[in-house]
Amino acid sequence: MFYVYLLKSLLHNEFYVGSTNDLKQRMKDHNLGKVFSTKRYMPWKLLYYEAYLSEKSARMREKRLKYNGNAIRELKKRIALDVSSTTKNVLGLPSTTFKNVLKSGAGFTFIELILYVAIVTIILSALVPFAWSAIETGVKSAVQQEVNANARYLSERIKYEIRNANSINGIDNALSCVNSIELNTTNNAITVIDISGGKIRIRYGALGTPVNLNSDNTSVSCLTFMNYTSGDAKTKHIQFTINIAASFAAARQEYQDSIVVESSAEVRSN
Repeated sequence: MFYVYLLKSLLHNEFYVGSTNDLKQRMKDHNLGKVFSTKRYMPWKLLYYEAYLSEKSARMREKRLKYNGNAIRELKKRIALDVSSTTKNVLGLPSTTFKNVLKSGAGFTFIELILYVAIVTIILSALVPFAWSAIETGVKSAVQQEVNANARYLSERIKYEIRNANSINGIDNALSCVNSIELNTTNNAITVIDISGGKIRIRYGALGTPVNLNSDNTSVSCLTFMNYTSGDAKTKHIQFTINIAASFAAARQEYQDSIVVESSAEVRSN
């Protein structure tokens, strides 16, 4: 059999709960000072015990009596225990002794409660900065992906338009630099690429409506085209530079990112 028992210190008026498979020997150990947590308060008197067939059941009952206020109240009623003298606060009592618990029905002693609050505070103080750092890292990564994706798309789109043009207007002179380009395509159609209000735009035809190429979450501060056409005009080569940055409303650092893209393309119809 396995036993859950309740002891009372005859000198210090304190209470202790424990479990064992040999109640007689355990009582001897308590009163001979062989149990570290109780030797300061001996001698002890056995007030109450319960017998169980399994150690697991005894351990569960022991924990309920130690940490569950309802279990303490029920036991108090069962044995008609006078707890009027159990309010003495002895510092250093182990967690398995009953002080104010029997009277108040609280699940934890005051010292245990302070300890648990301190542990939770330490854990939270470590986890909160870590969680915030992870969130900031995720936001920064998303912003960088937004800027880089727009930069790649703008670069590839401009190169595509230049390569598929028949000729270039507006920057025919070698090494001239402008912020817009006009391309002649098949059937003498016109394609215009320029910048306005932080957006790179493309317009097809003289009367076409300009379409923004970069997203609302990005802004282009600079778009320049440099003409590197050969002297005999047989090779029309255009270099371009794009300065693009994030344009989120939030001013925090993780929402800020920018990139400069330099690339070039050659008119393939030459």
